[in-house]
Amino acid sequence: MIKLNFKSLIGFFALLSCLPLQAYIPDLKAPIEVQSDSAEYDTRTGIAKHLGHVLMNQGTRALHSEELVVHRNQAGHIVLCIAKGNPAFYQGAIETGKPTLEGQAKEIRFDPIIGLLTLEGDAELLQDNYLFKGPNIIYDLNEKKIKSGVNHPERTVIVIHPKNNE
Repeated sequence: MIKLNFKSLIGFFALLSCLPLQAYIPDLKAPIEVQSDSAEYDTRTGIAKHLGHVLMNQGTRALHSEELVVHRNQAGHIVLCIAKGNPAFYQGAIETGKPTLEGQAKEIRFDPIIGLLTLEGDAELLQDNYLFKGPNIIYDLNEKKIKSGVNHPERTVIVIHPKNNE
């Protein structure tokens, strides 16, 4: 393992601009900055780990967690991001012109290859006038579908707030 400081990882995270999600994530070409108490990157596996007070910013998007693990494939593309916290928080635009998405859970997984955002453990997701709460929430960014309570006995709550017509 190679220990790196966060400045040396900025170039690594700039590789996110290569992801196939550019159609629905407006900030994808913006530079990424990750700050944490410690970080390491394994050049053999393509896995970067950030620990302690992790703050990741890319344009209008922000992620706050206690741990962030980023997996790259051999071509250098990000294939999985896993953030953990008590809870971990995400905020940002998912689609140009759409309301900001806000989410929190004990674990937030983002799979850019298949366009899946998964919040696991006391999950909450707020977008537009909809608030989803449940044991897990799965947001399929390609299909524009949100599922909750998948493979869990716990109940899901959806709160729909009236639109403000001022």
